[in-house]
Amino acid sequence: MSIYRIFFVAFFTGLFLLQGQDKTETKEKKEFYLPFELTIGANALDFFPVAGNENDRYGAQGDLFQDFTNFENNWNVGFSSVFLSLSTKINFFDVGYRSSYNNITKVNVNNVLQPSILYWSNDLFFKFRTSYIFKKQKFFKRVDPFIELGGGYTLYDIAGASSANGGVGLNIAIISYLGFTIQSNYKYNFETSGSKHFQHLAGIYVNTENLRDKDKDGVPDNKDACPNVPGLKKFNGCPDTDKDGIIDKSDLCPNLPGLAENNGCPDTDNDGVFDNVDLCIDIPGLVENNGCPIEEEEPKEEEVVVEAVQVYDSSLDQYTVLFAPANYKILGQRNLDILEQVKNRIVTNSLNVIVEGHASDDGSRQTNQRISEARAEAVKVKLIAMGVPENLITTKGFGEDYPIDKANNPLSRAKNRRVTFKVIVMESEETMDAENKEESENSTKN
Repeated sequence: MSIYRIFFVAFFTGLFLLQGQDKTETKEKKEFYLPFELTIGANALDFFPVAGNENDRYGAQGDLFQDFTNFENNWNVGFSSVFLSLSTKINFFDVGYRSSYNNITKVNVNNVLQPSILYWSNDLFFKFRTSYIFKKQKFFKRVDPFIELGGGYTLYDIAGASSANGGVGLNIAIISYLGFTIQSNYKYNFETSGSKHFQHLAGIYVNTENLRDKDKDGVPDNKDACPNVPGLKKFNGCPDTDKDGIIDKSDLCPNLPGLAENNGCPDTDNDGVFDNVDLCIDIPGLVENNGCPIEEEEPKEEEVVVEAVQVYDSSLDQYTVLFAPANYKILGQRNLDILEQVKNRIVTNSLNVIVEGHASDDGSRQTNQRISEARAEAVKVKLIAMGVPENLITTKGFGEDYPIDKANNPLSRAKNRRVTFKVIVMESEETMDAENKEESENSTKN
């Protein structure tokens, strides 16, 4: 097999392997991605300025760096002097493989020109790049010096020799993913079948790390501030769902257009409480009351209410949990403080409590009935989570049937969206009479 075939087999094998590097590995669809840099170019060999000795294949040549730039007499380079390298980034350095082919035609030993022989090297290397250290410096993203260390194995015709390699180079980016590279390596061969030499490289590289666009929004990942979410170029790849000019990850209300001074949240009534937590969106209120105003109410006298089956007292009447429109979520510190007090009263006194849900008349009766039941159930679940025994709580929803304020305005509707509490203190007289009668009959029988 000719060396050209070997070279091109290596080249296309490398391309084939690279096709499988971006793939999904797990059932959770966690993506595995390994960026790579592919470089192809020409190489030149110089066996003269290396401070060789009699143990080298070509004996003692010149001193170290002597006639280092004598291209005409010392540099072995031609049409077939090619190389291919493939590397990938691991943390703060690159690791890679390079294959080089050349013909050695310019070596003199005792003023005798040596026969032309084939040169083929295969090297592994670690590359330490300035751009990985100074990540925030834009200059080094364009002009990127590096140091390379590694080792390999070289064929001189059919004789092989291992080597330790070290060198310096420079990448110059044309665009973010494409650029030129130049490099000089010193190769120290350990066997007499080889010889110390310099290898000079120049080529073109493609870096896929700067090509990838995982979220397909047209902004490459290396420039995308939100690489996992499709976004807009003017926001460096980040989305702005509500189109208020504030990107979602900095927007406290990403689905509601708002103001920058409110961190992207609206405040319809300008009371300093953002709409997403304001229980009275249309009425200016107080922060400590979840955006609702506080009205003075006359103190209520405790009373005993007798109903058809059960008798209640009013010991928990002062506690009311308020809700946002069409919502059954428990929002705000005020509501949590109220539930903490209710929990303490129930647990301390082993109270049997009915949690009653109510709604305003904004929607249909069926909708209001469902949401009142959901509000009561949400409060029950919260109280149980806070430590109240489940057997002490029952729930009931009344829809819009029992408003506490019948006026047709936003404040009245805000008051009616509520949950209240009733304490069961005794059963009805009818039930008690039945029980007493049963006890009396049992006593007579005994």
